Amino acid sequence: MPDVPLNESASVVLNASGYGVARCGPGRAGTSWRVTSAAVSVAGTPVKVPQIRLYIGEPSPGSEVTNSYNGARNSTDLDVPLVSGQYLSAEWSAGDAGARATLSIFGTRAVR
Repeated sequence: MPDVPLNESASVVLNASGYGVARCGPGRAGTSWRVTSAAVSVAGTPVKVPQIRLYIGEPSPGSEVTNSYNGARNSTDLDVPLVSGQYLSAEWSAGDAGARATLSIFGTRAVR
């Protein structure tokens, strides 16, 4: 089966400390993704501009892919392969409590 465009997203509502994690990755067995870019956003006009970190898997120092001091509206080019069971995590911190934060990822999807 040929590769098809990938356009997926995941959202989280930031907690009282302005913290939240959204995760996105291929769920079906035999599916793989090649993530070529990611975008993050926070709904509305945030008072506090959150920091953002992207990870492969759970947030931990050894799995960080990139980070930015502007997690309210930002995008980056990537080259991250993911197979079923793997995922990207977006970790927001120091944002507005109750704000909806979204991770959008783009690239190609293959089902074998």
